[in-house]
Amino acid sequence: MPKSAAVKSVAVKTPAVKSVAKKPAAKRIAAAKRAAPVYQIKVTLEDIEPLIWRRLLVRSDIKLSKLHDLLQTAFAWEDAHMHHFFNKENQFFAPPEMTVDDFGGPPTRDTSQTCLNEVMTKLKDVLRYEYDFGDGWMHFIALEEIIDDAGGALVPACIAGENAAPPDDCGGPPGYMNLVQVLADPANQEYGELLEWVGDKFDPHHVDIHAITARLHPRARRWVPPAKS
Repeated sequence: MPKSAAVKSVAVKTPAVKSVAKKPAAKRIAAAKRAAPVYQIKVTLEDIEPLIWRRLLVRSDIKLSKLHDLLQTAFAWEDAHMHHFFNKENQFFAPPEMTVDDFGGPPTRDTSQTCLNEVMTKLKDVLRYEYDFGDGWMHFIALEEIIDDAGGALVPACIAGENAAPPDDCGGPPGYMNLVQVLADPANQEYGELLEWVGDKFDPHHVDIHAITARLHPRARRWVPPAKS
């Protein structure tokens, strides 16, 4: 009988499986503690009847520069004009490119370096946001609620509101109220011109909360409630 050939054993290397370590509990707790509460704010355009307002959920530690972006979205502004915030103590908050020389007032704080919870700290605190110094769109911001546990809700979000926002460059509150009055009267000699300018789909009494929230969602992040002490 022929000798059987020796069978060489081949060692098969098993690929090492990298273990994915979870974050230590202490780090998860620390991250939760760093998360800020959520503010429920009501933003109302001043000097217009009927009232135009939006109720928003925002992180309390949002920068004022980011809050500006959210307000532009919530009111469908075009971000084509200057703006600033100010409080009842007449402290002004503006973009870094707006220096004291730009509007001859008191020194301003940089909105990109200032958080909302630095200027609104307790319920019923108020802040004003002015957009377009020519038309003078003044927004009254009131802190309605401080939410320590928002149940994992996505923020920012628009949860309520009434009436459409005015179009840019319509002449401020007086110009807008005149626009609404003319659009309600097809016999008015300005009707055709203003309807063509604003568009035939404009309805001053309509607001789509879901559409606003959808536009806010690309900037949303899931909120982690802070750990209770």
